[in-house]
Amino acid sequence: MIFRMAQRDIVRNRILTLTLITFIALSSFLMASATTMIVHLFTSVEQFFQQAKAPHFVQMHAGPVNQQQIDAFVLEHSFIGAQQTVDMLTIEQTQFFIESRTQSEAMNGSVMDISFVTQNQLFDFLLDETNQPLQVAQGEIAVPIYYMEKYHLQLGDKIWFTNEQVEKEFTISSFTRDVQMNPSIVSSKRFVIHQEDWHTLAQSIAQHEYLIEFLVTEQAHIQQLEQLYQASNLPQQGPTVTYPLFKMLNMLTDGLNVLIVLFLSIFLMIVALLCIRLTVMTTLEEDIREIAVMKGIGIANKQIRLLYLGKYIAITVLASISGYLLSLLIIQHFTANMARYLGQFHMTASHYFLSLGSVAIICLIAILYCYFILKRCERVSVVEAFRQGAVPEKTITIANSKLPSINLLLGIKDIVARFPMYRLIGAVFIIACFMMLVPLNLLQTVKSPDFITYMGASKSDIRIDLPYNDNTRRQFDSIQTTLAQDGDIEKYALFTTAKFMVETVDGQYDSIQVEIGDFTTFPLHYVKGVAPTQKNTIALSVLQARELAMNVGDSLTIVVDSVAKQLTVSGIYQDITNGGKTAKAQLAINSATPILWYVISVNVVDGVATQEKIEAYRDLFTTAKVTNMTHYITQTLGSNIAQLKQITLLAIMMSLSIAVCITAMFINMLLAKDARQIAILQSLGFSKQAIRAQYMTSAITLLIIAIIIGTILSNTVGQYLINKLAMLIGASHITLISHPLQAYFFYPLLFICAVTWTVLSRINRL
Repeated sequence: MIFRMAQRDIVRNRILTLTLITFIALSSFLMASATTMIVHLFTSVEQFFQQAKAPHFVQMHAGPVNQQQIDAFVLEHSFIGAQQTVDMLTIEQTQFFIESRTQSEAMNGSVMDISFVTQNQLFDFLLDETNQPLQVAQGEIAVPIYYMEKYHLQLGDKIWFTNEQVEKEFTISSFTRDVQMNPSIVSSKRFVIHQEDWHTLAQSIAQHEYLIEFLVTEQAHIQQLEQLYQASNLPQQGPTVTYPLFKMLNMLTDGLNVLIVLFLSIFLMIVALLCIRLTVMTTLEEDIREIAVMKGIGIANKQIRLLYLGKYIAITVLASISGYLLSLLIIQHFTANMARYLGQFHMTASHYFLSLGSVAIICLIAILYCYFILKRCERVSVVEAFRQGAVPEKTITIANSKLPSINLLLGIKDIVARFPMYRLIGAVFIIACFMMLVPLNLLQTVKSPDFITYMGASKSDIRIDLPYNDNTRRQFDSIQTTLAQDGDIEKYALFTTAKFMVETVDGQYDSIQVEIGDFTTFPLHYVKGVAPTQKNTIALSVLQARELAMNVGDSLTIVVDSVAKQLTVSGIYQDITNGGKTAKAQLAINSATPILWYVISVNVVDGVATQEKIEAYRDLFTTAKVTNMTHYITQTLGSNIAQLKQITLLAIMMSLSIAVCITAMFINMLLAKDARQIAILQSLGFSKQAIRAQYMTSAITLLIIAIIIGTILSNTVGQYLINKLAMLIGASHITLISHPLQAYFFYPLLFICAVTWTVLSRINRL
């Protein structure tokens, strides 16, 4: 009997049933995909780190290294399992050529620091595309995945290095995954060459950087090792990175995308539930007489409810299974970036059961909600159903109307009179608008030049980076002199990043990266407080303030020149670089201070071509990295932006599909419900065109109100949700930027056109 009812209902309400199946299937598809992506991400990162034998603690150092001192340190601490020092040749971008022998990386405007290394022997292996430690022959080179994607490189392509002493051509033999420098947000990349080639180049390359790496017997010892190392006299001329930060950076890009897909799935599930409510209401309106007959012959409400529930259980299960199977077919598209950067992942039976379990939860929620809605059967009055053919509706008063058309009045009055029914489709319109605008505004925000402020840097035209070495200070002073004498420069500011020791919550001392300079020339937006303009003040990044349990006005102890100094926290800012843990202050620097790097922010005078000035400075400051800030975000967050574009396109298509399908369902329900009223209106002299105008007025009025509410929610609730996600990477207060023409005209107009077309296609059947 249930099968016959389901078959009859599908034939009678093809659009309603198909739309319901579509939304439940899509919700199941996204939920299964999000679950699989989460499993894939965590498992792939874990396998990647195991196969690469990722280091637990790394001290980057620019300067001489005494390996005997490091060996003595290792012998003193039994929890250190292994140690190795990686010697990296620092390659100047003007001497490195990819794709073209005449176009250096400096000319390409690259923001990446390039190093040549050989394969490690103990741990921190650089892996090939099968996640095995790679080996290269003499004359060959292994290129990071980042460059493979950026330049669409293939095996056998050529790369050139040339300086005054040597010229070398390499053939690409492999593409490498680097557990430390894989993500694009990490602005350093390692190329692997043969040992003989490395020694040949080392004779003509003076600048070296070292990675002093450690493995511990238990990960619980990582913090202890970090504190002991920083309290020692071992090399520390550079930042330190730990195992948890490596994991976070490798999970960052895909992790945020997984969360966005999960949110889309949840919103689509809400739409599916509203769709169920609409479908059930339509079915009950059409079957009102049959329900009355069943009640009249003595069938209990529970039995009637279970009779209809069986049909919806069958539809929900079918849709959920379809969505799950669809996710199995398309999941490779969602996980392509993970597979590219982390390696292929082979799912086991337990992984399939996890994604199937998430679909089962959606199926159960839909069935329970359907059971709750079917209680409406109990409200059906036998006498009223036979007398009117429907549950009584409210009357509409049209007296004293100021509207120019009676059809406009009836359309608007119908919304007011039957608001409990119209609020259903209104809620769907709001959700669809919200789903479309939030990803769209987020994409616009990330692409905006102002997004640099969330990376702990102020907005400027040009950025000049100088990694620290023995000659850097002289070069830094020379650049400053040149900028001061250049009439094309409007303003500039000098910044020095150095390492200090800070007292933590438990009374221990940990290292902290502090940027020192003039923070008034290029002001930064602070979430709380102001810039540290006094010598006794300091500003902390969001994650650093959270780790130290500090707020504006609190006192912080930092070691300067071996003396503990009390500083007051003046402000908290956002920073998603260097693990999100940085600081800014006005501290004294001397020869013993471990300087990490120098940065110069520059603005050119109006009318001066920024790119031409950058090219001139690249030729003049050959050892510095001169970057156009409009390209900086594109290169460091390029993969994030590309994936966010795909998700935004998916969200827009889903939103429009939701609006079209739900509108079609709702208008069909109204036509079925209002059959008697339509006949009365026609008998009173209303033409079909007039009746269509009433339905069109109701739909468009409701849609415009929903678009306004959805826009407000996207700028408030949407921004709140984005900020909650951003807090995971060190940005707690992102202000969404919208493109006014797109967000407030083009896409709402597209929304209105889609709904108008759907309403017209439905009401033309009158």
